[in-house]
Amino acid sequence: MQPQELVAEVWDIKRIIIGVIGVVVIGAGGFGVFVYVKDHGFPQKWREGKPPTKNVIGASTQKENNSPSTSQDTKPPFSLPSKNELGEKLDTIKKQVQSLSISEIASSSPHVQKVLQDIKALEEYPHNQVKDMCQKICSSF
Repeated sequence: MQPQELVAEVWDIKRIIIGVIGVVVIGAGGFGVFVYVKDHGFPQKWREGKPPTKNVIGASTQKENNSPSTSQDTKPPFSLPSKNELGEKLDTIKKQVQSLSISEIASSSPHVQKVLQDIKALEEYPHNQVKDMCQKICSSF
């Protein structure tokens, strides 16, 4: 027989630390549940097999009716306009849009206003420079 070599086992420190932390976390969680149940008691709903429900104090899902009026008298807090009212509003908007002129639309744009001002300023330049300035204005588009 040949002599066997002794192999020394090496402990993995990283795994040991992770294991100890895991045991501590699980123990702390169990202790927290124990203290909660000890202080508050085991909920009756859990004993009956029903899941616990969350209730908000002061909130209700049912509308209380303190007045003796019927439900037909109550109106919703808002009402949608009828088809006739919508048609009238749409017609007035169409008339306003049709009355707009192209010059009003074009002059309302700041970029177009700047171009118009630049064109008016061309009158001040000598005739030999007008062509160059016009090309500069048109190149800005």
